[in-house]
Amino acid sequence: MRTQDYMDTFHATMSSNVGQIVPLSILVGIWNAPLIAIVLVFKTLYIWQKRIDQRRQIATQEVRSLRDMGISRQDATQEAAKPFWIR
Repeated sequence: MRTQDYMDTFHATMSSNVGQIVPLSILVGIWNAPLIAIVLVFKTLYIWQKRIDQRRQIATQEVRSLRDMGISRQDATQEAAKPFWIR
């Protein structure tokens, strides 16, 4: 498999399949184990960064915007206080 194929798989995984199990069946063989590990590490880092960004954003929302979303200020504060590694 070409390097470009691996990168296409990585980009597809990062964009649309966040939170889903990644079909890594195309990355078979003992020599691909390090590549699989790298892809999984980058996917995890990507998810964590998204959580950090979302929690920063909700922490800065005005009460009126939170009310429109059906979220109380207390709920928003609790969500923003969570560590990035916790869902």
